[in-house]
Amino acid sequence: MSNETECCRKTPCDHPGTGPCDMPASSSNSDVVTMPRSLTAENGAKALLMGEFCEWIEVTCGMCVGDGFVEDDEEVDICPSCTGNGLVDRKVDVSWTTIKAIYAKAVEHLGS
Repeated sequence: MSNETECCRKTPCDHPGTGPCDMPASSSNSDVVTMPRSLTAENGAKALLMGEFCEWIEVTCGMCVGDGFVEDDEEVDICPSCTGNGLVDRKVDVSWTTIKAIYAKAVEHLGS
């Protein structure tokens, strides 16, 4: 590629083949955006991304302690919380450490 091409920042690029963001130089690639190399609280990424991603995990039901049944006045009934399964789904936020690791892996592979 020539030095006359523009990098993904859409500014003239001095670097043969790559721009300051290490993405291939292209003046017509609308799929390319400039992103920081790492996510930090200082660049606003932590405030932006915390709580945005979650996953569901199965955990032992707290009402029946995993038995699937509850005793009430000497009666044994199916647990109303887990419907006898012994497990309930819990929504858990993806940790900041995991978000940064995923982002770093994407930068590693896509930024080269």
